[in-house]
This record gives sequence, structure tokens and C-alpha cells, in this order.
Amino acid sequence: MITRIIFGILLFFYLSGCDNTNQDKSNDIKSGELAVVDDLGDTLYFNQPPAKIVTLAPNLTEIIYALGAGDRLVGNTKFCNYPPEAVDIQNVGDLLTVNYELISAIKPDLIFITIEGNKKEVYDRLKQLGNKVFISNPRDYEGIKKTLSDIALITGKTHIADSLIKVWDQDVEKCRSANFYKNSLNVMFMVSANPVMLAGENTFVNEYLKMLGLKNIAVGVPMNYPLFSREKIYDIDPDFIFYPGMEKNVKENVVGLYPEWRELRVFREDNFITLDPDLFYRPGPRFTEALKELKNVIDRRL
Repeated sequence: MITRIIFGILLFFYLSGCDNTNQDKSNDIKSGELAVVDDLGDTLYFNQPPAKIVTLAPNLTEIIYALGAGDRLVGNTKFCNYPPEAVDIQNVGDLLTVNYELISAIKPDLIFITIEGNKKEVYDRLKQLGNKVFISNPRDYEGIKKTLSDIALITGKTHIADSLIKVWDQDVEKCRSANFYKNSLNVMFMVSANPVMLAGENTFVNEYLKMLGLKNIAVGVPMNYPLFSREKIYDIDPDFIFYPGMEKNVKENVVGLYPEWRELRVFREDNFITLDPDLFYRPGPRFTEALKELKNVIDRRL
């Protein structure tokens, strides 16, 4: 079949076992050092900005480049494909599998990883090898801004981060204040077709829906990524289905799995919308770009 749950997305859902303390960063200076608290609650100290950086998640790579610190990036993953120059950086793994020997040879000053994108075993092994590791866990829009600000503080790029956040906030506020669709549209953000898995209320991607005034049918279900039966979707009869995936014939494959769905308004009115997973599943600097893209694709069908 069809079900292609993009590898990077599966990783995004993977729970590493690390607790998310969601503590604010500390700007305290101790003994000439800059102290920054990561999203695991650990305090890291810096005498100077790191000159050699490794990122183990695509969203972190994008943030490094957005801050103008791409010249310090000496290692990333094979999924780090944006911006285009990121592809030319030394590949040190694929998020779950890391080449520790290569990292040791590179001798980075700092490694950025994520809680939900990297195994806890990866974190533990990197620490055992004597690496300085900063953990990021942006679960919503505010989390993206915190990660950007933390990395900017560490790299000495706070002026760039402040400018970016100002523009982002303007875009987000425009969406929130306009409440474009006024909760009048029932939508589902499908992360898997078989089984039918949706993005729930407490997920990063649900931020897009809330900001545009879309009603997520998975809100209120006590799971971040709940499974829905085919019958439940049929009964709800949503106005839109959003599916981040680049496979061919996705819509045809879905109705092949669930023939009765052909009767849903989504398929009658051509409101099954495929989205770029690299844009919509990365909690990074292209968040508002994805937000505006989602509004545009909806508007073209209304």
C-alpha cells in the first residue's frame, strides 16, 4: 500500500525517555562563562561561541543557517537537506544511527540534538565520549522561538534571532487575530494512512490549525497521535484532510484502502491536500512559511 510514514516523521513521534522540563534559559554569567539551560534542564557553560558544531536533526540545521552560523557546521544528518548547502556538510548519521567514530574525529565543540528525534542512547553515548551536548525540544511555536534564542545566544547571533522572531510574531499574530476560518471547518492532519493516525491537540503540527482557526477533529482525544477507525472518520466526514507526504497517487491509494471514504466531502470536493513533509514537520525557522502555505492551499479550494 501506500502507507509511507516518512522516516523523519516517525522519529519526530519517537519518545526517547527523556523528560521535558521546559525550563527557561539562564543568562547568568559565572566565572566569565555564559550559562544556558537546555530543554532537558541541564546547564551548559560557554567561554566563547563554539567554532565547530554538529546537528543531529534537520530543524536544528535549518536554525543554524537561519542565524548565519552555517560556516560553523561541520556535521549533520542525511536528512538535513535545507537549505541546499546543508547537503554538502559531512554526514554523521541518520538521527537514530550515529557514526560516533566520525564525530570523534571531527571533534566538535558542541552537538545539538532533539528529545523526540534522537534516541536517549545516542545522547548517553555522546556524553560518554566527552562531547558537549545541547538538547532541544520545540513542541510548539513558543518552543521554536526558545530554541532559536538559545542557539543564537550560544553562537553570538542574538541580534539575528531578535529580528527573525519579530517578523514571525507579526505573521502569527495576523493569523490569530484574523481567525480566518473561525472554527467552521473540521479538519484532520493525517500522519499515517494505515493505520489512520492523526496529529492530536498537544502536538507541534496542531499549532498550524489553531492559528488559522481550523477545528482539529482529534482535539480532546487523550493521546498526542491517536489512532482513528475508518468508521469514525466516515461518521465525522471532515471538510479537509491534510497529509504531509510526497508519494504518487496518495489520494487514490487512501480510497483504495477505505473505499467508503469516496463518499466523504473531502474526496467529492477534492479537499484531500498533500503537503511537503520537510516544510510541515520541522519545528524550525520555516514555521510561518508553512503556516502561510496551509492557508493558501485552503483558500484555493474555498
